[in-house]
Amino acid sequence: MSLPCPSCPPQKREWPYNLEPLLVGRELRLPRGKRRKLVTIRLAMRQLLQALKACHATGIVHRDIKPQNVIVSPAERRLKLIDLGAAADLRIGINYVPNEYLLDPRYAPPQQYVMSTQTPKPPPKPVAALLSPVLWRMENPDRFDMYSAGITLLQMALPNLRSGNNLIAFNRRLEAADYDLRRWRREEMARKPSKELEEGFELLDCDEGAGWELACKVGWLTARLSLSSINMCQRLASFVVVKLWQHGDRLLLAAASVLLSSVHRRYSLM
Repeated sequence: MSLPCPSCPPQKREWPYNLEPLLVGRELRLPRGKRRKLVTIRLAMRQLLQALKACHATGIVHRDIKPQNVIVSPAERRLKLIDLGAAADLRIGINYVPNEYLLDPRYAPPQQYVMSTQTPKPPPKPVAALLSPVLWRMENPDRFDMYSAGITLLQMALPNLRSGNNLIAFNRRLEAADYDLRRWRREEMARKPSKELEEGFELLDCDEGAGWELACKVGWLTARLSLSSINMCQRLASFVVVKLWQHGDRLLLAAASVLLSSVHRRYSLM
């Protein structure tokens, strides 16, 4: 069953109340309002993040997270991801081409690529599977999906972001704000926002702003890793090379050496 969404006909737009029977099994015994909405949105977001965590744990980046690609399993009362046609398996390189991407630009992070275009093409499958932890730590590709999840959370809470045109306008304003969500909010509030927008911010501010903080944290708002992460990547890649040298595997050693050189070249000037 598809996830109920605001693009449904007017008589079915009881978002997020129409999600309660699907995820909880009944209507919540709470008065309608932001507190009741928060319970369902929080549950839906938790399940979405758990589904992403399961994907990322196996080395898969979905690359097309949006409400249209989330369904509800009534039997399990859980959200599930669909349409993995654009997913990239970074363990063995399936669907991964550094300079190509398939995405919905309304939900894509600023850099639009799941990996840097400077990342070398994947080696043979056994080698790629061995070195994928190094590549994952070097690029943090899971942040691509997390940015899209952050946009989805904002759509859950802010009704004015649920139309395609308004979402495009939001992305333009967010870009103008240098992808600083807090700055974007300040600027929107200065424009005399609509009642829907104010109510959406109030919803995100419930529970000491937990929803708003989550929206700010899950978005990928920087294109570079911190220096500590870079140093960790270099140490991890060096460790792999040393271990392969000790085991005398020349084929794997050559592939690891290429990856290590790429790490050092990319970050040596940062």
